[in-house]
Amino acid sequence: PHLDVEHRHRELRTFVHDIPLAVAMFDVKVRFLSYSQAWRDLFRYEGLPLEGEFYDHAFETCIPLTTMMSTAIVSGQTERREGMALRTFTGGVRLVDVEMRPWFMPSGEVGGVITLAHDVSEATRAKRELERLNEELLQFNYRVSHDLLAPLKTVRGFIDLCEEELRGGNVDE
Repeated sequence: PHLDVEHRHRELRTFVHDIPLAVAMFDVKVRFLSYSQAWRDLFRYEGLPLEGEFYDHAFETCIPLTTMMSTAIVSGQTERREGMALRTFTGGVRLVDVEMRPWFMPSGEVGGVITLAHDVSEATRAKRELERLNEELLQFNYRVSHDLLAPLKTVRGFIDLCEEELRGGNVDE
């Protein structure tokens, strides 16, 4: 039986490690149980294995999540935050959406939390660029419509004058 439990733990660690998402599994004391390679990659972490390490000792300076993880553990409810700044171990800054989901023991007690971090840096940059381009397009549209309307208004004014002259019987060439 003990060997079977160890085997299952190894399988779980392998499963979590190979998930192509930045995910880490923590116990109720917010110690790492397992994490994906994508987690290490997102944080640019090249250090020692993290199993058994407290999140706040290893990563809290990168992105403060300990309080949110503790809240998810105590409440048994999912916690989410969007657009959080994550400072990598190499000094870069990424924007991430974070979700913390409690996981439960067979007894129904919260066993810890699974934390997912999704890098939205590129999507955020693209959205800002799209907003900038839309603003430029609106300004261009305003200028073009103004530039096209001005001569039309002038022509319309001449037509109105001609109509008045014709109504008045003035048909000079």
